[in-house]
Parts: sequence; structure tokens; C-alpha cells
Amino acid sequence: MMLNGSSDEKLRVVIDTSVYVAAALTTGLAEEVVLAGDRGIFVSFTSEEILAELEKTLRRLKISKDKIELVIGRTRYITQVVTPEKTTLTKLRSSLRDPNDAIIIACAAAADANIIISLDKDLLDLKTYGPVAILHPRTFRWIIPEK
Repeated sequence: MMLNGSSDEKLRVVIDTSVYVAAALTTGLAEEVVLAGDRGIFVSFTSEEILAELEKTLRRLKISKDKIELVIGRTRYITQVVTPEKTTLTKLRSSLRDPNDAIIIACAAAADANIIISLDKDLLDLKTYGPVAILHPRTFRWIIPEK
């Protein structure tokens, strides 16, 4: 696992929808996280469910169709899309405080991810889910190398 270049194996990361939305709306920590994935600092994963939630959220925020297409297209380009198991999604939806968070955790399970990066309070309150750490972008920034 790569922490500040300590190994050849890169971190496997799922970025929550909340981070993508924040990165689309403003510059700052969320954008830094997305850009770090784009630069190959870690391997980033998503799912069709996360992409659909991202599109739905951006539409609800009245973001232009062109910008939504750009954000979704870029997210597809810089991530590897995995398909979570339906049974995992169903089980998670019934066990989490916020059933909508199931798509993020199921994606992490399908990707064999090390970390979920999120701004979502319900996810952050979990701190971990199985072997997956759930971190705020500010915390994650401490463990990724600056380039």
C-alpha cells in the first residue's frame, strides 16, 4: 500500500458523491482529492450507481447540462468502474443509518478498496467498514504525497 511512496502498490480509493459534488462546485480539498486520483497518486474506483447519484445530485443543484456531462465524463475517465454485488447492496441498505450510503460501501467492497473519502457525516461517523477506512478529504490529504 502506498503511503507517501513507501511501496509499489497504490492505495485503492472510492470517492463519495459528496466529494465529487464539492469538487464540481468549488476549488479546495475536494478538488485536490479528485486531482490526486487523476494524477495517479492512488487508484480511484466508482460504480454506475455512484455516477447516477452524482448526476442526480448535480441536476438537483441546477448545474448546467454541459457541466454535468463534463463532470460525469471526467469521473468515468479518471476512475475504474466496478459492479457491486446486488446482495451486498441489499444487505447494506438494511443495515446502515443512511441506506443511500450502501452504494459507496458496496463499491469499496467490489473494488477491494482501502479507503473511502467522504464529506458525508453518516459515513464519516462509521470511521471504518470492515477493512476500509472512511476519511474526510482533510485527513486523507495528510497521507497522500504532494506533487
